[in-house]
Amino acid sequence: MNKILNRLFILTALVMALSSCKDEAEIPGHGKPGNPEKEVAGTYVGTWTKTQRNSTAEPVTAEGTLTFTATDEAYITVVKIGCESSAMDFNNTSSFASTESRANIVGQSAQYVFYNVLTTNGLGTSFNGTVSFGGEATMTFAKTIRQGRVTYTYDYTFTGTKQ
Repeated sequence: MNKILNRLFILTALVMALSSCKDEAEIPGHGKPGNPEKEVAGTYVGTWTKTQRNSTAEPVTAEGTLTFTATDEAYITVVKIGCESSAMDFNNTSSFASTESRANIVGQSAQYVFYNVLTTNGLGTSFNGTVSFGGEATMTFAKTIRQGRVTYTYDYTFTGTKQ
């Protein structure tokens, strides 16, 4: 009887020593959950560039900002663009200073991606961009403007760093 109990004890000890304390040992941890709308919040200072499509005109550049404000909703941020230069205007009458819109924001491998595909947003056109984990932001959008009988399409891009 002692031999059976000793073998049973040794077998139990081996099973316990080789088992894992974690329920799903083969699934790695995913890290702490993030709130991208809160993690990118802040003002990014950089350069806006305006390029006219199908034109040989030189691109126009101006200093400006891109500001992200967290909302009460998860994965939603308010994007506010700022540039006081009249060279960045939409239709030669209004600049896009302080134009803002809500956007979806999600995390990817080494950056956050924000976007709004609705043309009814505050900017009046779809836009997208990225914010790197290192604090560098980019944004692009296109704006089509009709002046008389002529239609012009301008591509706007922003590149900047968090302040």
